[in-house]
Amino acid sequence: MTIQFDHNDEFYRTSLEENALDYLVKTGEFCSKAINDTSYWKWLVISLHGALYHFMLAALVRSDQSGIYKKEIRNTKGFIDSTPEKLRVIEFLEAYEWIKESDKMKKYVHSQFLKSNDYNDNAMEELNNVFRNQFIHYKPICWGIEIQKIKEVVEGVLPILRFLISDSGNISWHNNTPQDAAQILDEIHKHLLPKRIP
Repeated sequence: MTIQFDHNDEFYRTSLEENALDYLVKTGEFCSKAINDTSYWKWLVISLHGALYHFMLAALVRSDQSGIYKKEIRNTKGFIDSTPEKLRVIEFLEAYEWIKESDKMKKYVHSQFLKSNDYNDNAMEELNNVFRNQFIHYKPICWGIEIQKIKEVVEGVLPILRFLISDSGNISWHNNTPQDAAQILDEIHKHLLPKRIP
């Protein structure tokens, strides 16, 4: 699966959607490597968290760049004040709660909000609080992680990614399509959960 990114030699340009897709691509790459090298499970968790977070933000953000901030401050012309110190993007678990609210996800006529269950909710909390945060903000401990537990968390969050990519109707696609991203999800599923139906 080849994903096209619009880059040249002089500048690195990115967007919310490209960032999300790049994290997803990296998740697929780390997934295939984790089968033979357990150190890649860390990178798989970090990239999967990044993919989820950025796809959630991409599903929530509106054309005027609103919809993803804790508190929106507008200038005298009514536009979002993009001064960095004035804007704080919602955090991972806040974004997860917001994609389950119909009013926050209502961007287009065909927009959908997520209907989750306890399994999905617990998997998202564990991905963020137990695994990703410990990997990113590593405390000096000896930490043994059962690979099966990571797989269970991945299994719980993949349907959320699939919803955002294929069913929310809120992601703006430019150089790539939801089918490209869904194909990467299928490959991740095949590597990690070969006997399960997505």
